[in-house]
Amino acid sequence: MNHENVILISGLTRVYKMGEAEVRALDGIDLTVARGEFLGLVGASGSGKSTLLNLIAGLDSPTSGKIMIDGQDLAAMNAKQLAIHRRYTIGMVFQSFNLISSMTAFDNVQLPLVFAAVPQAERQARTSTSLIHTGLQERSRHRPSQMSGGEQQRTAIARALINQPKIFLADEPTGNLDSKTSIEIMELLRAINEQGTTTVLVTHNLSLAEKYCTRIIQLSYGKLVE
Repeated sequence: MNHENVILISGLTRVYKMGEAEVRALDGIDLTVARGEFLGLVGASGSGKSTLLNLIAGLDSPTSGKIMIDGQDLAAMNAKQLAIHRRYTIGMVFQSFNLISSMTAFDNVQLPLVFAAVPQAERQARTSTSLIHTGLQERSRHRPSQMSGGEQQRTAIARALINQPKIFLADEPTGNLDSKTSIEIMELLRAINEQGTTTVLVTHNLSLAEKYCTRIIQLSYGKLVE
């Protein structure tokens, strides 16, 4: 196994049953992602981009094929091992920020550390550092309703990175943001990638992908088109 490839996907298929019909969301995908790469996945809505990201994250299981993440076969993992994979290997953000509205930015960001039973002093130190890295130190006591869309997405990114994941997955992270804020978020993703975190970005915005990603792959009807 070449450990320079942190993601190794072969023959990956995901079929959904819709009544009598079958929808092939992914149809025989082969893909390798090198450690430290910033990969862009582009394609029309319904091309299978989010399905692929969810499979890498271990949020969904393939119909057939193989996903190796950092030398580990996801299909061989039980529910507990998959939960650990999602907690420590993968960090993920979505188009919707998925923040808990009753919690401050600080409490949202530290939540994964609470689940991981990290001692309070370390939790607070790591959360403060993560908020500084994402430019949110002034917003730590604000709730989501008191923050702009860009600040909410930064909070979601800080939370996704709090366990120092090897792979950062971003599913349309700028989808709800204006163009100026989108560039700020992409600059943040680039900085995260330059610190050594392998980054996979799903976007329908080809110009953003071309500006920031080191490689772009297009998906169409569940197949890869270079």
